[in-house]
Amino acid sequence: MERSDRKQGESTSERVLPGLKGRVLQLLARIAPGAMTTRVRLNRWRGVNIGKDVWIGYDAIIETSCPHLVTIRDRAAIGIRATIIAHNREQQGVTIEEDATLGPGVIVLPNVTIGRGAIVTAGSVVTKSVPPKTMVQGNPAQPIATVEIPLGLDVSVKEFAKGLRPTKAARTTIGGSFDEKAMDKSDPLLRFLTDFFNLPPDASSQEITQEAIASWDSLAMVQLIADLQGTFLVKFDLDEIGALRSYNEIRRALSKKGISLKEPMVSPSPRG
Repeated sequence: MERSDRKQGESTSERVLPGLKGRVLQLLARIAPGAMTTRVRLNRWRGVNIGKDVWIGYDAIIETSCPHLVTIRDRAAIGIRATIIAHNREQQGVTIEEDATLGPGVIVLPNVTIGRGAIVTAGSVVTKSVPPKTMVQGNPAQPIATVEIPLGLDVSVKEFAKGLRPTKAARTTIGGSFDEKAMDKSDPLLRFLTDFFNLPPDASSQEITQEAIASWDSLAMVQLIADLQGTFLVKFDLDEIGALRSYNEIRRALSKKGISLKEPMVSPSPRG
């Protein structure tokens, strides 16, 4: 037992001079330009195992003292201010498989593998391994959809969203407190969007403007589309996805799918 503990300590211990060098390289990697060039090169010099065509966002923190415990495979993407922690006592190692994506602000804890083509949505905390082609969300991160088309740099958000398939569990939990019972209450779409955008309970549809939705990043828009499809049990094609930019446009799209909403539509706030 003592021998195994000693080996574990040796694998995570850090000598002073190499540690200082690693921290200098890490600071440079966090702020340097070049998501697919300079940041990748600096993290490789630190000891992170990085494949080809990897994208690393601004201010991402990839395991400070034991970078060799992190493996990032080909075409993976690490979002802005994501944090990867690869060791804590006996728990060691993080692997980001091919074509996987970590959204902005994601935290990945030790002894975790993010499967090939998986998506971790913004701000999620990953405490256990994520299966391939799975979208997870929350703290702790839980599956909300399967991913048929990996979110590569050459894939549009519309194309990616079309391949999302909400999980069975997500259909009853996505959209905050929205569930099937909400369909019996007035304007379930307004309630859904209020929960999704964290608006005040008394928010009106006029507050859900085209500008508000358009200001969200790509992963947030993908999440919105997946939530709409899972909650209302509908499927949008690429042309319809491109039009989901305001309350009224979303409502019209749902009406075309046979979803009856009780309250009359109102015009959104004027632009500008």
